[in-house]
Amino acid sequence: MRTSKNTAIKVLQGLCACLIILAGFYSNSQIASAESTGANVLFILDGSGSMCGRLEDVEKIVIAKERLSELIKELPENVNIGLIVSVHRSRGDCHDIELVTPLDAGNRETILKQIQAIHLKDQTPITKSIELAAQQLETIEDETSIVLVSDDEETCEGDPCGYTRSLKEKGLAFTMHVVGFDVNAEQQAQLECIANAGGGRYFSAQNALQLKAAFAEVKTEVIKKAEAKPDPKAGDIWTEPATGMEFVWIPGGCFQMGQTEQEKQKLIEEMGEEGYKFWYIDHGVFPQHRVCVDGFWMGKYEVTNAQYRVWDASHDSRDADGVSLNGESLPVVFASWEDATAFTEWLTKRHSMAYTFRLPTEAEWEYAARAGTTSLYFWGDDLNDICQYANVGDQATKQRWPNLSVDYYTCHDGYAATAPVGSFRPNPFGLYDIIGNMFEYCQDWHDVKYYGKSPLHNPQGPASGEERIIRGGSWIYYPFLGRSAYRDMRKPNIKGFALEGFRVVKTP
Repeated sequence: MRTSKNTAIKVLQGLCACLIILAGFYSNSQIASAESTGANVLFILDGSGSMCGRLEDVEKIVIAKERLSELIKELPENVNIGLIVSVHRSRGDCHDIELVTPLDAGNRETILKQIQAIHLKDQTPITKSIELAAQQLETIEDETSIVLVSDDEETCEGDPCGYTRSLKEKGLAFTMHVVGFDVNAEQQAQLECIANAGGGRYFSAQNALQLKAAFAEVKTEVIKKAEAKPDPKAGDIWTEPATGMEFVWIPGGCFQMGQTEQEKQKLIEEMGEEGYKFWYIDHGVFPQHRVCVDGFWMGKYEVTNAQYRVWDASHDSRDADGVSLNGESLPVVFASWEDATAFTEWLTKRHSMAYTFRLPTEAEWEYAARAGTTSLYFWGDDLNDICQYANVGDQATKQRWPNLSVDYYTCHDGYAATAPVGSFRPNPFGLYDIIGNMFEYCQDWHDVKYYGKSPLHNPQGPASGEERIIRGGSWIYYPFLGRSAYRDMRKPNIKGFALEGFRVVKTP
C-alpha cells in the first residue's frame, strides 16, 4: 500500500483516477475476414489518482497515454482491440466498468480517440476489471496474453493476485504479464504476484524511457505469440521433406492399457489355456491399467524401403521364400531395433535437433492403435472383418505356403507376404497398418511385471532389459495376435526376420 501521505494525495487527485482495459484478441466469429495469427492479447492500464503525479514534469497519465497509443499503432493490423473503461462515470464506484469500444480489427482510430478523451475519476478496481475481461475471454478457445500496466495496487477490497490464480485453476487459457510503472517495493510485490499467478513476466518501469522499453518487450511478447503456429488438431498431417514420410497428429489423452478379463476369456475359448499362457500370460499383458500420454506426431504408415534407403541406400529387405520384400512401397524389413533407432537419430540430426524423431513408447503405440476404442480390435469385436483392416496370416498366405503349420484365417486379403503400406483401411486416428503387415518396434524394454508398476503419465518402460517390445502382429502371424493389447519382444540387435518393421514418432 501507499503511505498515509499517498492516500491524501489520492483524495486530492481524485479527479485523476481511472482504470482502462484494452482488449485485443482473436475470435473466429469476430474476425472471420482477418488473417488469424493464433494470438490473443489483452492490455490493462491503471489510471489511478497517482497517475496524475509527475515524472520529469510530465503527468504519468500523459506518458502512459502516449506510450500506449504508440504500442497500439505498432501492433499487427489484424489484432482486434476493444476498450473497457472503469470508474469513468461515477466517483468512488468500484463497479463502474464499461465496455466502451467493441472488439474489432479496424477500430484503431476510434480507440486512440477514446484514450485521449478519458475523463478520470478515483479508485483502482483491478480485480473487478479483470473479472470483466475474463467474461470476455470465456468464449475464446485460443490462449490470451493479458498485459496489466499499473502504478498502484488494488483499492477496491479485491484480491487481483488470488483472483488471477483462480482463473488459472479454472482452466481459462491466458498468460498475465504486468508492467509496474513508478511503484514502490510493496506495490511491486503485489504486481509481481499477479504476474506469477498468471504464468507471465513482470517488467519494471520507473520513468518514461523505461516505460517505452517495457512496452517494447510487451510488443515482442505479443508478436511472438502472433507468429506462433496454432496447436495441431487431430488428423493434421506433417510431411518430413527428406523422406516424404507423413505424420499424423495424435492428440493426448488417457486410456485403459492392457487386456480386459473379457478378452482373456474369449482368447482362452479360441486357443485353450496352454496357448493363452504361452502367447499372453508369459508376455505380461496384465494388469490392465490407466495411462495418459501427451500429444505426438506418428507416422501415418510404416517406414517403407524407399524411405529407409534415403538413409541407407544399400539396404536389402530380401525376400520370403521367393516373394520379394524389396518393393519401394513395401515396409522395410531385416532391420533391427538398433537400425531403426539409428534411422530416427539420423532424422533428428538432419533437422538440426529442431525436432526429435524416435520410436514410439509402448503406451503411445497402444493408445494410437486403439484410437479411442475399447473393443478387441479398433474396428470392433468381430474378427471376420480383419482382412479389411490388416494384412495377417490368411488364405493368401496359406496358398503360397500350404505346408506351414499355422492356423490361418478364412478370409483372403490378397497378399501372401508384406503389402504396400496403406493397402487396408485406417483406424480412427488415420493410421494405416497399425495392426498386421509388420510387427512394429517400440522404444521400451520388456518386463513381464512392468504393467503392475507403470506410472500414470507417459510411461517410458523399464530402465533396462534384454529384449525390446514389438507390437501389432504381422503378415504371417495368427490373426488373434493382431489385437491392440498383444505384446511381443525381440533382441535389439537381431535383424534376421521378415516380420519386424517400424513407424516413427516426432516431437514436438
